[in-house]
Amino acid sequence: MYSFVRHIVVVSSLALPVLSFAQATDKAAEADRGALLPKDVVQECSAETLRRIAWSLNMREQALDRRERMMGQRETDLVTAQEELQAWITDLEGVRDQIAGMLNLHSDEDKKIKALMEMVENMRPKQAASVLSEMDLELTVKVVDRMDRAKAGKAMAVMTPKKAAEVAEKLTRPITVGGKP
Repeated sequence: MYSFVRHIVVVSSLALPVLSFAQATDKAAEADRGALLPKDVVQECSAETLRRIAWSLNMREQALDRRERMMGQRETDLVTAQEELQAWITDLEGVRDQIAGMLNLHSDEDKKIKALMEMVENMRPKQAASVLSEMDLELTVKVVDRMDRAKAGKAMAVMTPKKAAEVAEKLTRPITVGGKP
Protein backbone atom coordinates (compact mmCIF):
# COMPACT_ATOMS: atom_id res chain seq x y z
CA MET A 1 0.00 0.00 0.00
CA TYR A 2 2.88 2.36 0.74
CA SER A 3 4.22 2.19 -2.82
CA PHE A 4 0.77 2.96 -4.22
CA VAL A 5 0.39 6.05 -2.03
CA ARG A 6 3.91 7.17 -2.96
CA HIS A 7 3.07 6.84 -6.66
CA ILE A 8 -0.16 8.76 -6.19
CA VAL A 9 1.91 11.59 -4.74
CA VAL A 10 4.19 11.49 -7.80
CA VAL A 11 1.19 11.52 -10.09
CA SER A 12 -0.40 14.41 -8.23
CA SER A 13 2.84 16.40 -8.51
CA LEU A 14 2.51 16.13 -12.30
CA ALA A 15 -0.89 17.79 -12.09
CA LEU A 16 -2.60 14.77 -13.62
CA PRO A 17 -6.16 13.80 -12.80
CA VAL A 18 -6.08 11.51 -9.78
CA LEU A 19 -8.51 10.06 -7.34
CA SER A 20 -8.99 11.48 -3.87
CA PHE A 21 -6.89 9.95 -1.13
CA ALA A 22 -9.87 8.04 0.28
CA GLN A 23 -10.78 6.69 -3.17
CA ALA A 24 -7.17 5.77 -3.90
CA THR A 25 -6.73 3.89 -0.63
CA ASP A 26 -10.00 2.02 -1.18
CA LYS A 27 -8.93 1.07 -4.68
CA ALA A 28 -5.47 0.13 -3.46
CA ALA A 29 -7.01 -2.34 -1.04
CA GLU A 30 -8.89 -3.93 -3.92
CA ALA A 31 -5.87 -3.91 -6.30
CA ASP A 32 -3.61 -6.79 -7.09
CA ARG A 33 -0.57 -6.84 -4.82
CA GLY A 34 1.80 -7.08 -7.81
CA ALA A 35 0.46 -4.04 -9.71
CA LEU A 36 1.79 -0.50 -9.15
CA LEU A 37 -1.61 1.05 -9.76
CA PRO A 38 -5.04 -0.56 -9.41
CA LYS A 39 -6.69 -1.71 -12.63
CA ASP A 40 -9.52 0.84 -12.23
CA VAL A 41 -7.03 3.70 -12.07
CA VAL A 42 -5.19 2.41 -15.13
CA GLN A 43 -8.43 2.14 -17.08
CA GLU A 44 -9.46 5.71 -16.14
CA CYS A 45 -6.13 7.17 -17.34
CA SER A 46 -5.25 7.92 -20.94
CA ALA A 47 -2.25 6.34 -22.66
CA GLU A 48 -0.37 9.66 -22.50
CA THR A 49 -1.04 9.93 -18.78
CA LEU A 50 0.22 6.37 -18.25
CA ARG A 51 3.38 7.14 -20.27
CA ARG A 52 3.99 10.20 -18.10
CA ILE A 53 3.46 8.17 -14.96
CA ALA A 54 5.80 5.45 -16.23
CA TRP A 55 8.43 8.04 -17.21
CA SER A 56 8.09 9.77 -13.84
CA LEU A 57 8.42 6.47 -11.99
CA ASN A 58 11.42 5.50 -14.10
CA MET A 59 13.14 8.84 -13.37
CA ARG A 60 12.41 8.50 -9.69
CA GLU A 61 13.76 4.95 -9.66
CA GLN A 62 16.95 6.09 -11.42
CA ALA A 63 17.38 8.93 -8.94
CA LEU A 64 16.92 6.53 -6.03
CA ASP A 65 19.44 4.11 -7.58
CA ARG A 66 21.99 6.93 -7.96
CA ARG A 67 21.39 8.01 -4.41
CA GLU A 68 21.76 4.44 -3.15
CA ARG A 69 25.08 4.06 -5.02
CA MET A 70 26.26 7.40 -3.65
CA MET A 71 25.31 6.41 -0.09
CA GLY A 72 27.10 3.09 -0.53
CA GLN A 73 30.24 4.89 -1.69
CA ARG A 74 30.02 7.30 1.24
CA GLU A 75 29.68 4.39 3.63
CA THR A 76 32.74 2.73 2.10
CA ASP A 77 34.68 5.99 2.34
CA LEU A 78 33.69 6.41 5.98
CA VAL A 79 34.76 2.86 6.84
CA THR A 80 38.11 3.44 5.11
CA ALA A 81 38.60 6.75 6.90
CA GLN A 82 37.70 5.14 10.22
CA GLU A 83 40.24 2.36 9.64
CA GLU A 84 42.94 4.88 8.74
CA LEU A 85 42.11 6.96 11.79
CA GLN A 86 42.27 3.89 14.03
CA ALA A 87 45.67 2.96 12.56
CA TRP A 88 46.89 6.50 13.15
CA ILE A 89 45.65 6.42 16.75
CA THR A 90 47.44 3.11 17.30
CA ASP A 91 50.66 4.58 15.90
CA LEU A 92 50.34 7.64 18.14
CA GLU A 93 49.76 5.47 21.18
CA GLY A 94 52.93 3.56 20.32
CA VAL A 95 54.91 6.80 20.02
CA ARG A 96 53.43 8.01 23.31
CA ASP A 97 54.53 4.79 25.02
CA GLN A 98 58.03 5.14 23.55
CA ILE A 99 58.27 8.73 24.78
CA ALA A 100 57.04 7.73 28.22
CA GLY A 101 59.69 5.00 28.34
CA MET A 102 62.38 7.44 27.26
CA LEU A 103 61.26 9.94 29.88
CA ASN A 104 61.49 7.25 32.54
CA LEU A 105 65.01 6.37 31.37
CA HIS A 106 66.04 10.01 31.38
CA SER A 107 64.43 10.48 34.77
CA ASP A 108 66.46 7.59 36.20
CA GLU A 109 69.62 8.90 34.53
CA ASP A 110 68.92 12.39 35.84
CA LYS A 111 68.54 11.04 39.37
CA LYS A 112 71.87 9.24 39.14
CA ILE A 113 73.65 12.29 37.70
CA LYS A 114 72.14 14.51 40.39
CA ALA A 115 73.31 12.12 43.11
CA LEU A 116 76.81 12.05 41.58
CA MET A 117 76.80 15.84 41.28
CA GLU A 118 75.91 16.21 44.95
CA MET A 119 78.74 13.84 45.92
CA VAL A 120 81.26 15.75 43.78
CA GLU A 121 80.05 19.10 45.14
CA ASN A 122 80.64 17.88 48.70
CA MET A 123 84.27 16.96 47.88
CA ARG A 124 87.24 19.27 48.16
CA PRO A 125 88.16 20.88 44.81
CA LYS A 126 91.30 18.72 44.35
CA GLN A 127 89.36 15.48 45.02
CA ALA A 128 86.48 16.62 42.76
CA ALA A 129 88.95 17.45 39.97
CA SER A 130 90.58 14.03 40.32
CA VAL A 131 87.22 12.22 40.12
CA LEU A 132 85.93 14.37 37.24
CA SER A 133 89.17 13.89 35.28
CA GLU A 134 88.82 10.12 35.43
CA MET A 135 85.15 10.04 34.32
CA ASP A 136 83.89 9.84 30.75
CA LEU A 137 83.88 13.30 29.14
CA GLU A 138 80.10 13.32 28.50
CA LEU A 139 79.34 12.31 32.08
CA THR A 140 81.81 14.91 33.39
CA VAL A 141 80.05 17.59 31.34
CA LYS A 142 76.63 16.54 32.66
CA VAL A 143 77.84 16.61 36.27
CA VAL A 144 79.71 19.93 35.97
CA ASP A 145 76.75 21.50 34.17
CA ARG A 146 74.50 20.74 37.17
CA MET A 147 77.05 21.79 39.82
CA ASP A 148 77.09 25.10 41.62
CA ARG A 149 79.14 27.44 39.38
CA ALA A 150 81.60 28.42 42.12
CA LYS A 151 82.30 24.79 43.13
CA ALA A 152 82.54 23.68 39.48
CA GLY A 153 84.99 26.51 38.77
CA LYS A 154 87.21 25.53 41.70
CA ALA A 155 87.24 21.88 40.60
CA MET A 156 88.01 22.78 36.97
CA ALA A 157 90.86 25.06 38.11
CA VAL A 158 92.60 22.05 39.67
CA MET A 159 92.04 19.78 36.59
CA THR A 160 94.67 19.43 33.91
CA PRO A 161 94.37 22.29 31.41
CA LYS A 162 93.55 19.85 28.58
CA LYS A 163 90.68 18.17 30.48
CA ALA A 164 89.34 21.54 31.73
CA ALA A 165 89.38 22.89 28.14
CA GLU A 166 87.51 19.83 26.82
CA VAL A 167 84.85 20.17 29.53
CA ALA A 168 84.52 23.93 28.93
CA GLU A 169 84.18 23.37 25.18
CA LYS A 170 81.42 20.78 25.66
CA LEU A 171 79.63 23.03 28.14
CA THR A 172 79.46 25.87 25.60
CA ARG A 173 78.26 23.82 22.64
CA PRO A 174 74.71 24.51 21.38
CA ILE A 175 71.94 22.31 22.73
CA THR A 176 70.89 19.73 20.18
CA VAL A 177 67.71 17.74 19.79
CA GLY A 178 67.88 14.69 17.57
CA GLY A 179 71.32 15.72 16.28
CA LYS A 180 70.12 19.17 15.14
CA PRO A 181 70.98 22.43 16.97
